[in-house]
Amino acid sequence: MSYLMFPDNESVWQGSSDSTTAGWAFGPEQTLGINPQLSPLAFQAGGGVSEVKIPTQTTDYTDALLVPDDLSLPTVSGQADGDWLTGEVASEVYEQLKEFAADPNFTDKMNLAFEDSWNVEVATALTKRWLAGDFSQMPALEVVSSANIAGGAGAFAAATDTIYISKEWLELNAFNLGAIAPVVLEEIGHYVDYEINMIDAPGDEGAIFAAVVGGEELTPAEVATLKAEDDTAVVVIGDLEVAIEKFDIESQWYAMAFPLEGWQPFVRDNPISMDNNFGTNDLGNGQKGFSANWGEGSPRPEIPDDNFALELWTQANFEAGKTYTFNVTSDDRYWIVGLPVNGDNPEVITEPGRFSEAYSGNVHEFRPQTTGKYWIGSLYYETEGDAYFDISWSEKQAPDNFTAIEGGKGVTLYESRDKNDYVQVVDLSQGASIELMSSEISYATVPGAYGGIEPMFERQSIQNFWEDLSRQEERAFSVTNGAFFEAFSSGNTPDLLAALSHPLKDNSTTYEGYVNPDRDPNNKNSKAMLKIWNDKDRVLLTDFQNNIDDIKNSSAPEILVGLKESSPSDGGVENERTFVGVKDANGDNLYEQLLILTSKQSTRTNAGQTLKDFGADEVMILDGSGSTQMIANDMEYVKSSDPLPFQFIAGGPRKIPQAIGVSRGQVTPRLTLVR
Repeated sequence: MSYLMFPDNESVWQGSSDSTTAGWAFGPEQTLGINPQLSPLAFQAGGGVSEVKIPTQTTDYTDALLVPDDLSLPTVSGQADGDWLTGEVASEVYEQLKEFAADPNFTDKMNLAFEDSWNVEVATALTKRWLAGDFSQMPALEVVSSANIAGGAGAFAAATDTIYISKEWLELNAFNLGAIAPVVLEEIGHYVDYEINMIDAPGDEGAIFAAVVGGEELTPAEVATLKAEDDTAVVVIGDLEVAIEKFDIESQWYAMAFPLEGWQPFVRDNPISMDNNFGTNDLGNGQKGFSANWGEGSPRPEIPDDNFALELWTQANFEAGKTYTFNVTSDDRYWIVGLPVNGDNPEVITEPGRFSEAYSGNVHEFRPQTTGKYWIGSLYYETEGDAYFDISWSEKQAPDNFTAIEGGKGVTLYESRDKNDYVQVVDLSQGASIELMSSEISYATVPGAYGGIEPMFERQSIQNFWEDLSRQEERAFSVTNGAFFEAFSSGNTPDLLAALSHPLKDNSTTYEGYVNPDRDPNNKNSKAMLKIWNDKDRVLLTDFQNNIDDIKNSSAPEILVGLKESSPSDGGVENERTFVGVKDANGDNLYEQLLILTSKQSTRTNAGQTLKDFGADEVMILDGSGSTQMIANDMEYVKSSDPLPFQFIAGGPRKIPQAIGVSRGQVTPRLTLVR
């Protein structure tokens, strides 16, 4: 019987730095119905792979397809490698086809899968045979490597009149034979389309066919997605180039859940639950991943709310020599590994030898050793309370001299090798948000730049801004200094008041700023404004032409004005800098990412170039010098320099009237599914 050994030392399991006993290993007598290359649980702490055998109740993993469990089922003689599908999954496939042929909504369901121009006579002949239990004219079935069918779990080739099933898929589902039926049904759907349609039905008609035959109710959005898919490929079978339609093994997650009882071993060959379509791995915006928040529940009714382990698998393409950034938010703990589909050397992505925890978010950098398809596997475990797990990855969009050091859903903080520069990548399309934060308004005012009056703000420390954001938002990630400002004194009173230099729109309230453009000729035409729409997942940097109505009447509820990169230079002086930039990461001509640079020491030119190296299309200058400071996840990465030498300012860190707050995205709520 197979079992997993958790670390004996509880402190190691909980993330202690003492990893001398950390790791997990199978016992010597294990027998697993899963390829060791497809499970992180088969990896020794040292990175080796235990020998795993196929279950002894079948002589081969293809027996589930080829050995009859009902001798009354028809057989097809003369096939190259034995009879067609007559094994353990045959009963399920044949019974579903019979029921579908008798379905009173048969025509509507066929129209859904194959449009409405299919040949009724041919379809009627097929269904008559199915109703009579005659499946003798089905295509042959052959078990091949997934690599032979373009990475698919199954495929149908009209040229060879053959359905191909992936050997790796069978190994992955050796203890979940019911998961094979939908793959076979999808390929039968491709075969049926070939028989009844003159041209291939749009999209993945096989997947729609498998769903309706299996009794699933597809939503209009799900149908539209499947109709838009391209499931075709050209592969070499023997010496021929053959067009196939395939069930894509790469686009989804596969999951197995196990009981978790204290620190005891648990049996892997008797899971609580399995699911071979646990959701897509495509998060959009060029990112792959998984996101689920089950609250105080669990993924399935049969899985207990507490004390379970969830093993998740999917495929993704990676390129050796490149770096990929993994962002994780998790309750309670997790472990992530990568394994080349055609290899046997696991590459641990998280910290080797122990589990990680990431209630507020973690970031890991992965440098694959080979180019091609990888299995990405994760072991998530839940003890009690809330249960959520969010993982996403994408190719690193940062210069080589920057390393990801903090993260969370939709946000990543990078640090330069010399620890002088810090860049935050804030992705609103992944649920992250930006808040322009102002301190309390004083009774004092100064003349506004555009005919009104400008309030004075009570300056406060960056730490106070961080505490304010953390109280308001449980997913608070960072605060950094923002707007230009000017201090004013009243005699020798240390009133610590400041007026903003340029306009600010905060929660739809507009403040003019006090710097009249006519009194600032050098910067009269050198202003830019950052517009923020958190609800629309986008930002925009554009010119500010000194017309306050452009801000007041804008649909953007938050706008921050600063200086263009082309504003009069400071002569290349090394100084503390704060810059922001916008980036269109997915190429839709909208800017969904905000980049924030906080630098301890840089010239203006170098600061702007750094953000452009991160992919910024436009950049804007914000307040710098001694006001430059940044806190992320309660860590003060950039501290202010000594306070300005004004007699009315008390000692301590430079205080500021306005800051930029960043919050992580929320892990996607997911309803418990009943299957």
